[in-house]
Amino acid sequence: MNKETFGINLLRFPFLLIMVTVYLFIGLFYKVWHPTWMLLIPVPFYYHYALSRVYPQFKKTLFILPLLTLVTSVYVFIGMSYSLWHPTWMIYLLTVLVIWFILIKK
Repeated sequence: MNKETFGINLLRFPFLLIMVTVYLFIGLFYKVWHPTWMLLIPVPFYYHYALSRVYPQFKKTLFILPLLTLVTSVYVFIGMSYSLWHPTWMIYLLTVLVIWFILIKK
């Protein structure tokens, strides 16, 4: 199986539907909504990975959005867990540098 076929199969797999179903099941039956929303964080990573398999020429730019999603998730986690909102916002400055290096690398 080549990379493009693998990526198409990943896109056909109902990952979002499964994650939303698990989220709703846990939320409705166990009344645990707050930490369970974190199950939805991998969804953009999954689909961007699949798209990078289908369109390898856009691989660099397709990984920028998951990077921003990861940085935002880390920011929210650290802020909510340790109340370190102020120094943690600086990871966004680092993210800009990382994106710049990704885009200029040939």
